[in-house]
Amino acid sequence: MLKKTLITTILLSCAGTLAQENPTWTSVPTRGDTLCSDGTPYRYYELRANPKKLVVDFMGGGACWNDLTCGAGSNTYVPNLSSLQAPGAVGIYDKRNASNPVKDWSHVFVPYCTADVHLGNKVVKYKNGTVHHKGAVNTQAVLGDIFKKYPELDQILVTGCSAGAYGSIMATPYLTRQYPRARVVQFGDAGLGVTPSSFGAVGFNNWGAGSSIPDWIEGLKTIRADASRLDIAALYNVIGKTYPEARLSEVTSSTDVTQIGFYGLMKGIVQPDQTVAAEWMTAALRQLNTLASTTPNFSVYVYPGQQHCVINRPEFYSTTVSGVKLTDWLNQELQGKRPAPVLP
Repeated sequence: MLKKTLITTILLSCAGTLAQENPTWTSVPTRGDTLCSDGTPYRYYELRANPKKLVVDFMGGGACWNDLTCGAGSNTYVPNLSSLQAPGAVGIYDKRNASNPVKDWSHVFVPYCTADVHLGNKVVKYKNGTVHHKGAVNTQAVLGDIFKKYPELDQILVTGCSAGAYGSIMATPYLTRQYPRARVVQFGDAGLGVTPSSFGAVGFNNWGAGSSIPDWIEGLKTIRADASRLDIAALYNVIGKTYPEARLSEVTSSTDVTQIGFYGLMKGIVQPDQTVAAEWMTAALRQLNTLASTTPNFSVYVYPGQQHCVINRPEFYSTTVSGVKLTDWLNQELQGKRPAPVLP
């Protein structure tokens, strides 16, 4: 069985979205080829409020890509939505908190049960069973519903924790193209995409992630044709330059234990040591600095510690670095500004 501390951290990081039922949310079934990893039906949640302002929020929850991580003893992903409830009133979901930047916005919560960071469109038979990597299919179904239900939007926040951070950046071009007059802010939480160079050929290829790449963006055509070349930093850069009016951003802790754990698994290391942690931290800081300096509409907020995800925690309101509160920093983005990068 994979390292228990990593498994526990993954589950706890998503606890904010698995809290008590909030009766103001509506469960919405999807149509078409939408599925969870084990082939069971998919659904999403919706909270109707301001019809011109919308949060599109991708759930996190691990991933799998080979016989080890998708095996019978692995708990690094959620295979279905049988135990999922609507978001509880914590973090960004606490609509009664006056400090919540999106307290009166409509909110679509996109659950995660495909083990492919919302990017997949492939069915793979691993040693211990078949996994339906249908994250991109599920995402497109939800986006299709959004386009019908919300014909006109003034503001959109595209966000997500962990695996959901990748869903948020990939969905941004689709939303920006659909709503050219809206102010679009992407806010990825705890999903930097720091991977070993060998991961693309296994992980992204096994997920069929190329199908999630927008086919109208010239700079992404090679990645769409060959998913093994997918690079999250390059994705941010190309999307940012294609849509300079959109605001792109990431938030993370400086030594995120879960991101480090998965980085180790991508290298085949079940129990990552300090060397692996230092390698991830160095690569993460280099990537964030490069993005902040080369992508004019990208910014980043790094806070100290090992915590994984913040938008679904009470710390969403208390996190402060060098006198800059995270909620104030996000508010600047929502106002169309580029807040200064908060880096160690």
